[in-house]
Amino acid sequence: MPSLLSSLKLPTGQSAINSILDSTYIPNYTISSSYLHHLNNDETARQNAYIKYREYYDGDHDTLLTERLKKFLSVKGSEEDFNFNLCPIVVDALSERLKITGFDTGDSGQGETLWEWWDANKMDAKQMIVHQSAIRDGDHYVMVEWDNENQRPKISNELSCTGGEGVKVHYSQEHKGEIEYASKRWIAKTGDGAGKFRRINLYFDDHVEKYMSSEGEYEGNWRPHLDPPAPGAAVGAEQNGELGACGWYWWTDTGAQGGKPLGVPIVHYKNKDQGYDWGQSELKDIVPLQNALNKSVIDLLASSDVAAFRILVGRGDKWSALDIYPGVVVNSEKPPTDADLTAIEGEDPAKLIAVVDKFTMTIAQVSRTPISYFQTSKERPAEGTLQQEESGLVAKAEKCQTTFGNAWEQVMVISRRLANAFGNAGMDEEQSIDCQWKEAQTRNETQHLQTLVLKKQLGVPDKQIWREMGYNDKQIAEFEKIKIKAAAQAIRQFQAGGPPSPGQPVAPEDKQKEADNGKPAAAREAERDAA
Repeated sequence: MPSLLSSLKLPTGQSAINSILDSTYIPNYTISSSYLHHLNNDETARQNAYIKYREYYDGDHDTLLTERLKKFLSVKGSEEDFNFNLCPIVVDALSERLKITGFDTGDSGQGETLWEWWDANKMDAKQMIVHQSAIRDGDHYVMVEWDNENQRPKISNELSCTGGEGVKVHYSQEHKGEIEYASKRWIAKTGDGAGKFRRINLYFDDHVEKYMSSEGEYEGNWRPHLDPPAPGAAVGAEQNGELGACGWYWWTDTGAQGGKPLGVPIVHYKNKDQGYDWGQSELKDIVPLQNALNKSVIDLLASSDVAAFRILVGRGDKWSALDIYPGVVVNSEKPPTDADLTAIEGEDPAKLIAVVDKFTMTIAQVSRTPISYFQTSKERPAEGTLQQEESGLVAKAEKCQTTFGNAWEQVMVISRRLANAFGNAGMDEEQSIDCQWKEAQTRNETQHLQTLVLKKQLGVPDKQIWREMGYNDKQIAEFEKIKIKAAAQAIRQFQAGGPPSPGQPVAPEDKQKEADNGKPAAAREAERDAA
């Protein structure tokens, strides 16, 4: 497979490597320098966008405050971090609608195994991080490795690369949507040289290349990195890779050259997937509105601070400078005939409040988030009104369930492949995997249960009913075991002459036997003597 450098017909020396890896480097090549410069600028812009979206979600906004407002808002020094942050609501309102409940494989045994891996990796919490990060940043990643000690797949979430650390994927330009390889960069924080070395791993479908930088250098001069030997761990060897000499590890079902490739072990989660290489953040169109909202709130506070209350005006006396604040009392030593004190009534801030409300409403409209998420009211919207308000949010959530669901299915496909290769699991890799989600729509539980009862009466299988009730494959498997056990017990009772199952006709002699069994022994003996 040709590398990115060779496809550009450039030498694979350190200067060419830096042109791709270091966005601040401008290469010295006459023909292709403009193209590489474009790549670098595009990559830098995307990394800066990731940083911006994370800052806005965390409430780190650019705002300008007067010294009076800094004092009023208890902001210290040069900090100007006051904001009315609605970005988390936009992100969380969507991510909270995304919860995986199981994986359907058509084989309850395989589905149960997948869910056991899910539980073992604490994915009930990790999935929330994945969904939230993908929605906030536009892109997020999940890595699948093999845990040799516990003999199961290891699933971890990975943030998008912001220059110094993180993960990114490199797509094929010939086959759109196909990942050629992925890269992960970080600073070594443990072991010898912690904080002094940078690491980068390149993940291909059949091997992994591991590099580390020279001590004290921010980037470049890559040299091979070999993991310390560990029982059952893959053994690497020094070999030439994309960036020069590297620690080379085969990623095949045999762990050696010639084995079946296991595939790139990193899965890309793209928000608002439109067929491009990268996703789009839910905050892309919200950040400018958030800036306008912050400005409006600051204007409201500034105006209220100086004009929303009565201001005293003194005449006919030597009035000193007054410290104006609500409720202040001003005294005069002159008699009323020589001096007077009047007041200017405060201005009504209603117009400024309306501007704040308008920007809040606009954020709700643009993000398709129900306005009730931004307002506090003791009155809960009616069921029909709530469903109508949520229609846009539900549509977004269902789209995420499709795109993110495909990614989660790929995670489980890789997990199953690793279990077969390294754990001798013997699982059928041709079996399809279907990600199951909790319903995105807020539902009326009573109506939902009534609908399920009707489906049951129409002959819908119990397994489907249980799934629509939100139970996962592991729970459904337990229900089926209980059901089978109860059926077997009923058969044994029938064969032993025990009570028939509900609804089965009872023979006359059985009715008499049942009646006799309910009488005291003395009564049964008296009836026999009389007969």
